[in-house]
Amino acid sequence: MGSETAVATKKPPATGDGKTATATATAASTQAKSNRVTSKDTTSPACIVVDNGGWTVKYGLVPPINQNNNGPGSQIMSTMYNATARPPHQLTVLTGDEITKRMKNLGQLTWNNSMERGMICDGETQLRVWARTLEVLGVVPTPQIKGGGFLTLQGASAAKRRGNAAAAAASVVDASSATSNASIPKYSSNNCTFLLLEPPHVPSVISEGVDCILFRELGVGRVARMLGPCMAAVKYLSIGKKSTDSNENATTTKSEWLNDDTNCCCVIDSGYSFTHVVPTHRGGAMTKAIRRLDIGGKVLTNLLKEAVTYRQWNMMDEYHIVNDAKEQLSFVSDKFDSEMKQAHVTRKGLRWFDREYLLPDFVSSSRGTVRLPAPLQRKREMEKMEEMKLELERKKKEEEENKVSGEEDEGNDQHIDDDAAE
Repeated sequence: MGSETAVATKKPPATGDGKTATATATAASTQAKSNRVTSKDTTSPACIVVDNGGWTVKYGLVPPINQNNNGPGSQIMSTMYNATARPPHQLTVLTGDEITKRMKNLGQLTWNNSMERGMICDGETQLRVWARTLEVLGVVPTPQIKGGGFLTLQGASAAKRRGNAAAAAASVVDASSATSNASIPKYSSNNCTFLLLEPPHVPSVISEGVDCILFRELGVGRVARMLGPCMAAVKYLSIGKKSTDSNENATTTKSEWLNDDTNCCCVIDSGYSFTHVVPTHRGGAMTKAIRRLDIGGKVLTNLLKEAVTYRQWNMMDEYHIVNDAKEQLSFVSDKFDSEMKQAHVTRKGLRWFDREYLLPDFVSSSRGTVRLPAPLQRKREMEKMEEMKLELERKKKEEEENKVSGEEDEGNDQHIDDDAAE
């Protein structure tokens, strides 16, 4: 290496311009390095947090944290469907929250999910959903592809579909320019960090495709990947640490079990397509001990759909109604065996957990409602009437006692007055 440098130094340049250009480039490189070293950015970039699930995507935006401030400002957290849908006899494609805003009967739609068995299989659908999340959060995508790629064309068609011609023209010319009718975005994607929470054991081919979507199509500046169960473990361990630190003198605290000096936590992540059991230590997953079960919310909804179809009404084509009924009626029992025995003994409609789900008519309501069954409702009304009766009797008894005590006090006062007169 040293001999090559000596030869290059002794060799005269071809022209004086080349020598000047080399010296200028060297000086510019040195100045740029010094600027990068000496300059200190006091503001951290905004962070886009996305928990990508098979049924819904949970997303949020953490604003930049300035060193002069102690913490971030208002945080935006929400959820939407991780899918696209097409209404019948239409070419319009609805994405994410647009589905619930524009349609009442979700069973009429043609759905296209981006994930199968917990893994991203449809990159185009996933790109549409993530682009919609950025739009809701007020982040402008800056694609790295010349001409804007698929995302710019999608933004133009979406703007035209909403009747905003100015925004459609602006999205084709410059994706970062705001129009008078469109909401002014707050951040640019190349200045944001994209934190993606993903399941364990994602194949490298899918990870490379996700990187291509995030960097090329969405133009994200930084991408970080974390396991969702690990983030949950970090949260609960930190809660336990804070609770024990703030209650050092207390004998019992609510979160003492979280901090047992082992920094271990076993997280059960039950999602739409699978259930993962993830042992963690200090917030990091123990990869060899992770177990996966291909049982999730989708399996439970399908079982409920078959049971309702066999016993009461044909619901095989009404997946979303059955799923909504499952979400509204399901509960976790801490006394499973005793409640199952009680369910076999007690008559149907009189058990404390019995409920009825009323189907929507899509005229006055677009979502089903839950009510008490008639026998249980009458039972509770009788119990309330008994309580009211006991309360009235108690008040009547108190009034009689107060009346008797008042008469005795008056008699005592009369005796005192008579004695004083004598």
